[in-house]
Amino acid sequence: PMAFAGEAKDQGQRPTCASFATVRGLEILLARKEKYQELSEQYFFWASIPKCQKSPCPKQGSWPIPGLEKSKKSHLPDIPLANNCPYQSLPIENNVVQIPLSDGCNQGKIKVKKYSLKSSIAEIISAINSNYPVIGAFRLSENFYYNKGYVFIKDVKEREKKVDQHAEGHAILLVGLISLPQEL
Repeated sequence: PMAFAGEAKDQGQRPTCASFATVRGLEILLARKEKYQELSEQYFFWASIPKCQKSPCPKQGSWPIPGLEKSKKSHLPDIPLANNCPYQSLPIENNVVQIPLSDGCNQGKIKVKKYSLKSSIAEIISAINSNYPVIGAFRLSENFYYNKGYVFIKDVKEREKKVDQHAEGHAILLVGLISLPQEL
């Protein structure tokens, strides 16, 4: 149930999936301690792209490690609440992180103390079974968007085996596991 604390959020047309997955993971961990708060995806996306923090740039996409490291190294809480640093769903051409950030983005509320990388399926399954959210990166095909509840590469028609705009990866937060029926 903690994975469903708060409402689902929409990244809109921006390449911020890793920020959304990470922030939701942090919110889940806060909810587990009964300290749920909505955190800022806008800030975390900015924190995750160091090359775009001082001057506008067109770089697309990010990965959470730079943002997690920035927070971990911070002496004070750095990640603000969503209402202090609201997310803007519409992209700004050649300014992917939308700088300058609003003043409210400097009002840190929490910080990351530690995180760990999981590199094997066994480690990922163990973390999820221990009630930890896991950020995963997946390459997507059209089958991801058009399916009957399950996404299998065997179901993709030959012409659809190409990857889509998320060819470098799409971040998804993993919060649980289910065993598939034998026929699947």
